[in-house]
Amino acid sequence: MNGGGVSTDTMSSLLGEQEDETSLSSAIVDAADTNGDGTVSLEEMAAALGAESAELSDAFSSLDTDGDGQLTTAEIDSGLKANAPARRGPPPPPQASDVALDVLAAADGDKSGALSLSEVARALDVEEASLAESFASLDADADGALGSEELTSAIQSVFARREAAYAASTTAAGSTYAVAA
Repeated sequence: MNGGGVSTDTMSSLLGEQEDETSLSSAIVDAADTNGDGTVSLEEMAAALGAESAELSDAFSSLDTDGDGQLTTAEIDSGLKANAPARRGPPPPPQASDVALDVLAAADGDKSGALSLSEVARALDVEEASLAESFASLDADADGALGSEELTSAIQSVFARREAAYAASTTAAGSTYAVAA
Protein backbone atom coordinates (compact mmCIF):
# COMPACT_ATOMS: atom_id res chain seq x y z
CA MET A 1 0.00 0.00 0.00
CA ASN A 2 1.35 3.37 -0.96
CA GLY A 3 0.19 6.63 0.61
CA GLY A 4 -2.22 5.20 3.19
CA GLY A 5 -5.77 4.03 2.72
CA VAL A 6 -7.04 0.59 1.83
CA SER A 7 -4.43 -1.96 0.80
CA THR A 8 -4.83 -4.28 -2.16
CA ASP A 9 -4.87 -7.26 0.20
CA THR A 10 -7.55 -5.70 2.41
CA MET A 11 -9.84 -4.82 -0.47
CA SER A 12 -9.36 -8.19 -2.12
CA SER A 13 -9.84 -10.09 1.13
CA LEU A 14 -13.06 -8.26 1.88
CA LEU A 15 -14.37 -8.96 -1.56
CA GLY A 16 -12.95 -12.50 -1.56
CA GLU A 17 -15.10 -13.54 1.39
CA GLN A 18 -18.05 -13.94 -0.93
CA GLU A 19 -19.01 -17.40 -2.18
CA ASP A 20 -20.26 -16.40 -5.61
CA GLU A 21 -17.68 -14.14 -7.19
CA THR A 22 -19.62 -13.70 -10.45
CA SER A 23 -22.76 -12.37 -8.83
CA LEU A 24 -20.67 -10.29 -6.43
CA SER A 25 -18.72 -8.70 -9.27
CA SER A 26 -21.95 -7.95 -11.12
CA ALA A 27 -23.41 -6.45 -7.94
CA ILE A 28 -20.29 -4.30 -7.50
CA VAL A 29 -20.53 -2.99 -11.06
CA ASP A 30 -24.29 -2.46 -10.76
CA ALA A 31 -23.89 -0.53 -7.51
CA ALA A 32 -20.87 1.57 -8.45
CA ASP A 33 -21.35 2.21 -12.20
CA THR A 34 -22.96 5.64 -12.12
CA ASN A 35 -22.45 6.46 -15.82
CA GLY A 36 -23.99 3.22 -17.09
CA ASP A 37 -21.03 2.05 -19.20
CA GLY A 38 -20.90 -1.41 -17.56
CA THR A 39 -17.53 -0.78 -15.90
CA VAL A 40 -16.33 0.94 -12.75
CA SER A 41 -13.77 3.72 -12.70
CA LEU A 42 -11.60 4.54 -9.70
CA GLU A 43 -13.75 7.57 -9.01
CA GLU A 44 -16.97 5.54 -9.17
CA MET A 45 -15.50 2.93 -6.82
CA ALA A 46 -14.36 5.61 -4.37
CA ALA A 47 -17.79 7.23 -4.40
CA ALA A 48 -19.53 3.88 -3.88
CA LEU A 49 -17.28 3.06 -0.93
CA GLY A 50 -17.30 6.53 0.54
CA ALA A 51 -13.53 6.74 0.27
CA GLU A 52 -10.98 8.97 -1.38
CA SER A 53 -9.63 7.82 -4.75
CA ALA A 54 -6.08 8.00 -3.39
CA GLU A 55 -6.98 5.47 -0.70
CA LEU A 56 -8.11 2.93 -3.29
CA SER A 57 -5.59 3.62 -6.03
CA ASP A 58 -3.20 0.72 -5.37
CA ALA A 59 -5.95 -1.83 -4.83
CA PHE A 60 -7.85 -0.60 -7.88
CA SER A 61 -4.73 -0.75 -10.05
CA SER A 62 -4.02 -4.33 -9.01
CA LEU A 63 -7.51 -5.34 -10.18
CA ASP A 64 -7.37 -3.28 -13.40
CA THR A 65 -5.30 -5.86 -15.30
CA ASP A 66 -5.57 -4.19 -18.70
CA GLY A 67 -4.69 -0.78 -17.27
CA ASP A 68 -7.56 1.08 -18.94
CA GLY A 69 -8.76 2.71 -15.71
CA GLN A 70 -12.01 0.73 -15.70
CA LEU A 71 -12.91 -2.46 -13.82
CA THR A 72 -14.99 -4.99 -15.69
CA THR A 73 -16.85 -7.86 -14.04
CA ALA A 74 -14.19 -10.19 -15.48
CA GLU A 75 -11.38 -8.21 -13.82
CA ILE A 76 -13.25 -8.15 -10.53
CA ASP A 77 -13.94 -11.91 -10.80
CA SER A 78 -10.27 -12.56 -11.49
CA GLY A 79 -9.20 -10.44 -8.53
CA LEU A 80 -11.67 -12.15 -6.23
CA LYS A 81 -10.50 -15.60 -7.23
CA ALA A 82 -6.81 -14.73 -7.03
CA ASN A 83 -7.11 -13.15 -3.60
CA ALA A 84 -9.73 -15.34 -1.96
CA PRO A 85 -8.59 -16.75 1.36
CA ALA A 86 -7.75 -20.45 1.40
CA ARG A 87 -10.43 -22.69 2.83
CA ARG A 88 -9.03 -24.37 5.88
CA GLY A 89 -12.00 -26.06 7.48
CA PRO A 90 -13.43 -25.41 10.88
CA PRO A 91 -11.35 -24.05 13.73
CA PRO A 92 -9.70 -26.71 15.83
CA PRO A 93 -11.70 -27.98 18.76
CA PRO A 94 -10.68 -27.02 22.29
CA GLN A 95 -8.40 -29.33 24.22
CA ALA A 96 -10.39 -32.41 25.26
CA SER A 97 -8.82 -32.34 28.72
CA ASP A 98 -10.03 -28.75 29.24
CA VAL A 99 -13.55 -29.71 28.19
CA ALA A 100 -13.44 -32.71 30.54
CA LEU A 101 -12.46 -30.49 33.44
CA ASP A 102 -15.28 -28.06 32.58
CA VAL A 103 -17.78 -30.94 32.46
CA LEU A 104 -16.56 -32.21 35.82
CA ALA A 105 -16.80 -28.76 37.37
CA ALA A 106 -20.35 -28.31 36.08
CA ALA A 107 -21.79 -31.77 36.78
CA ASP A 108 -19.83 -33.27 39.70
CA GLY A 109 -22.43 -32.57 42.37
CA ASP A 110 -20.67 -34.47 45.14
CA LYS A 111 -17.25 -33.00 44.24
CA SER A 112 -15.70 -36.47 44.08
CA GLY A 113 -13.66 -35.67 40.98
CA ALA A 114 -15.66 -38.13 38.89
CA LEU A 115 -19.18 -38.36 37.49
CA SER A 116 -21.60 -41.04 38.53
CA LEU A 117 -24.36 -42.26 36.26
CA SER A 118 -26.89 -40.28 38.29
CA GLU A 119 -24.83 -37.06 37.96
CA VAL A 120 -24.58 -37.49 34.19
CA ALA A 121 -28.32 -38.23 33.93
CA ARG A 122 -29.13 -35.17 36.06
CA ALA A 123 -26.85 -32.92 34.00
CA LEU A 124 -28.45 -34.11 30.76
CA ASP A 125 -31.95 -34.17 32.24
CA VAL A 126 -32.61 -37.75 31.11
CA GLU A 127 -33.44 -41.04 32.79
CA GLU A 128 -30.47 -43.06 34.07
CA ALA A 129 -31.70 -46.18 32.26
CA SER A 130 -31.34 -44.46 28.91
CA LEU A 131 -27.65 -43.77 29.60
CA ALA A 132 -26.59 -46.95 31.39
CA GLU A 133 -25.14 -48.78 28.39
CA SER A 134 -23.27 -45.73 27.04
CA PHE A 135 -22.02 -44.86 30.52
CA ALA A 136 -20.69 -48.40 31.02
CA SER A 137 -18.86 -48.27 27.70
CA LEU A 138 -17.08 -45.08 28.76
CA ASP A 139 -16.28 -46.35 32.27
CA ALA A 140 -12.99 -48.01 31.27
CA ASP A 141 -12.03 -49.08 34.81
CA ALA A 142 -15.59 -50.22 35.64
CA ASP A 143 -15.61 -48.31 38.94
CA GLY A 144 -19.05 -46.80 38.34
CA ALA A 145 -17.72 -43.29 37.73
CA LEU A 146 -16.20 -41.32 34.88
CA GLY A 147 -12.97 -39.64 35.92
CA SER A 148 -11.15 -36.93 34.01
CA GLU A 149 -9.12 -39.42 31.95
CA GLU A 150 -12.23 -41.33 30.89
CA LEU A 151 -14.06 -38.10 30.06
CA THR A 152 -11.04 -36.81 28.12
CA SER A 153 -10.87 -40.04 26.11
CA ALA A 154 -14.59 -39.88 25.32
CA ILE A 155 -14.36 -36.21 24.28
CA GLN A 156 -11.31 -36.91 22.08
CA SER A 157 -13.31 -39.66 20.39
CA VAL A 158 -16.21 -37.28 19.71
CA PHE A 159 -13.84 -34.63 18.32
CA ALA A 160 -12.13 -37.20 16.06
CA ARG A 161 -15.46 -38.43 14.68
CA ARG A 162 -16.57 -34.86 13.97
CA GLU A 163 -13.31 -34.04 12.19
CA ALA A 164 -13.56 -37.25 10.14
CA ALA A 165 -17.16 -36.50 9.20
CA TYR A 166 -16.23 -32.95 8.20
CA ALA A 167 -13.27 -34.18 6.15
CA ALA A 168 -15.45 -36.75 4.40
CA SER A 169 -18.17 -34.23 3.61
CA THR A 170 -15.78 -31.62 2.22
CA THR A 171 -13.84 -34.19 0.20
CA ALA A 172 -17.10 -35.53 -1.23
CA ALA A 173 -18.10 -31.97 -2.11
CA GLY A 174 -14.92 -31.52 -4.14
CA SER A 175 -12.74 -29.61 -1.72
CA THR A 176 -10.01 -30.92 0.51
CA TYR A 177 -9.47 -30.75 4.22
CA ALA A 178 -6.51 -31.95 6.19
CA VAL A 179 -6.81 -32.57 9.90
CA ALA A 180 -3.80 -31.12 11.66
CA ALA A 181 -1.95 -33.49 13.92
